[in-house]
Amino acid sequence: MLGSIMAVPRFASLSIAPATTAAYLLRTIGYTVVFLLFREMTLRLHGRRRWMLFVPLIAIAAAEAALGLSQIAPNSVAVGTYGNRNHFAGLLEMVLPGTVALGLAVGGFAGIGVSCIAITIFLGILYSLSKMGFVAALGGLFIMAALGLGPRLAPRHKWLAIAGLATLAFAAFVFLPPDQVVNGIGGVFVDDTTGEGRFPIWADSLHLIAAYPIFGVGLGNYGSSFIKYQTAVLDRTFDHTHNDYLELVSDLGIIGFLLLAGFVFLIFKKVVRVATRGPNADLRYLGLGCVGGMTAIGLHSLTDYNMYVPANAFVFAWIAGIAAGLPSASGRATQTEAAEGPFPFKQVAVVLSGVLAVYASGWLVLQHSFLSNPQAEKWFCRFGICNMNGYLFPDDPDTVSQAYLLESVRRYPSSADRWAALGKAMWKLGQIEPARQCFSNAIALGPNRMGTLYMFADFYHSRGQDDLALKQTFLALHGTKELDEAFFKWFTQNKIPLSKVVAAGLPPDAAVFQSYLRYMLNSKDMESAEQIWTAAMQRGYLDDKSAREYVGFLIGQNQFDSATRAWAAYLGDRKNGYLESNWLWNGDFESDQSESPPELNWRLGGNGVEVARDADVKHSGAYSLRIRFDGKENLTNAQVEQRAYPMPGRYRLEAYLKSEELTTDQGISLRIFDATGASRLDSRTEPLLGTHDWTKVSLNLCVPSNIKSLFVGVVRQPSLKFDNLIKGTLWLDSVNLTRVSQYCSVS
Repeated sequence: MLGSIMAVPRFASLSIAPATTAAYLLRTIGYTVVFLLFREMTLRLHGRRRWMLFVPLIAIAAAEAALGLSQIAPNSVAVGTYGNRNHFAGLLEMVLPGTVALGLAVGGFAGIGVSCIAITIFLGILYSLSKMGFVAALGGLFIMAALGLGPRLAPRHKWLAIAGLATLAFAAFVFLPPDQVVNGIGGVFVDDTTGEGRFPIWADSLHLIAAYPIFGVGLGNYGSSFIKYQTAVLDRTFDHTHNDYLELVSDLGIIGFLLLAGFVFLIFKKVVRVATRGPNADLRYLGLGCVGGMTAIGLHSLTDYNMYVPANAFVFAWIAGIAAGLPSASGRATQTEAAEGPFPFKQVAVVLSGVLAVYASGWLVLQHSFLSNPQAEKWFCRFGICNMNGYLFPDDPDTVSQAYLLESVRRYPSSADRWAALGKAMWKLGQIEPARQCFSNAIALGPNRMGTLYMFADFYHSRGQDDLALKQTFLALHGTKELDEAFFKWFTQNKIPLSKVVAAGLPPDAAVFQSYLRYMLNSKDMESAEQIWTAAMQRGYLDDKSAREYVGFLIGQNQFDSATRAWAAYLGDRKNGYLESNWLWNGDFESDQSESPPELNWRLGGNGVEVARDADVKHSGAYSLRIRFDGKENLTNAQVEQRAYPMPGRYRLEAYLKSEELTTDQGISLRIFDATGASRLDSRTEPLLGTHDWTKVSLNLCVPSNIKSLFVGVVRQPSLKFDNLIKGTLWLDSVNLTRVSQYCSVS
């Protein structure tokens, strides 16, 4: 790719962005120095004095937990000094088992005090509302308890004890966490099939791993390299995969990951041995604390990236260093023998510390003296000390020179965003073919990158190549649900013919067509909305919600005939004679109210009246409408009515009524009248009173051309007698408004 704009480099590094990897490598050296330091100190201390190395962690975790608990409010959770509750929980869950173990080790009043600290830390985890943090904390405590009890029990009792611990852990899982955590965990297993969006990202990450299987993309480069393989949740950029194991394989490759995993496994294996067969109780308790902490963060790393948070990675290195320095279970190897093993740990620690000192000084010199000097910065960058916020990631590409962007791409040729920024700069300078090549490279590296596709569409439109521009919008809209309006505005602003947009600019996605229809409705563009409606209808992309919105829009624009015909066309085989044998929708009450536009359906219920569909009493079909009067009002309107939009002509209104103990001297009728009140069309059927089986009522009427809509409703004449409060039940079914003739003459 670089060959199209500059001389091809003579070699390529294993890391796709060496400057980023250099920064992460220095962090890793820091973790290693911490590990070696605590291993060495653990080797040199005796007995209970080894706990001195764990106490600072307990103090830090207790302070974080106390701060987190002080932050609890109706709309906030415990995060301590962290910006993310899951990472806050990650710190606490690593330290909690060691705190519990220390309380058990010291016993007495001191043990009670330490236990109170452990409770504070546990409450901090609970009220972080981190689901996996809570699960990981329980997992760490469970492993710690199981290993602690196991060696003390006879084999036949061991599994019984583990079963009891599992039951206790399950009870804690059910009864201890706040409702938000319980509901969140339940939602993951019941309503969410994507693991809160993680599963698709993990699946896409496997493609990244397959592309760089041996050495990976280099530490810290997951976020930028993942763009090429991302096919889900395209509205978001993922700097991390929310799974430490997948991200480490992506960054380090299989070789690097296996080396790191094998090293951690050996430490974990050793500390399990110490926890179960250590020569004394203090050593076993400290081993159990380390085992529990390492287990907890190992579980949490399945769904988060705690090991990419420096604070938590340092704490893990701290605990792992203590674990590695504990004497062997046999007790035969002395501290001196362990310290004088075949690997020169001390010498490595000194060398790495020297590297950190040199590089830290170099960074400070660059940041304070040479940051604005490109030539000096390039010299520093040869040694891995680069301007991380400069060439690698310009804050605003529009404000920098083309030479700056060329250097940015040279350093980071696998970045889709850098190629897009360079292409935009070349386009503005009139370098059309190089710009086209840059945009093509950007698309190749980030095929679903919304901003790049938008920019490329702009580029092609400026060249008069709308077919290629629409190809970019097609790709972009296929992956976005939140940014689609930006592309719809682009179509309008650039005056792209709607026929071309529908044919080539929109992907075959029902959600996109529905969103575009909604955009046109909000824009009050009736003509365009009709075209989108027709195209979506032909493709079968409409749903009840979009159909209701379109019909409501047409009625709001007084397009009554278009609205009813659009609804009938959408219903297809489900229209049940609507606009053919019946100009009332849902006259048999077989459809639920929520399934149709409120402008076309029945309006039901109000004070003094209880209205509901009834499956037990019906004239035909599966339902009727039951209207129950509570005997507290002298009602004139049962508040059951529908607005119809008939064409001019002669009509017949028919319905079936059934009554049970309807009181007072005034009965219930069906009324049909002009909705505007501008004409004299106002008729009622014979009233029904008392108790009657299904009774047919009917009316003949003429609808002149000046009437656009009619109301059909259930009404009652007001009673003038003292006993005028109506009570009883009425059933309504099979309401039909049938057009007998297009002419209004009455034979």
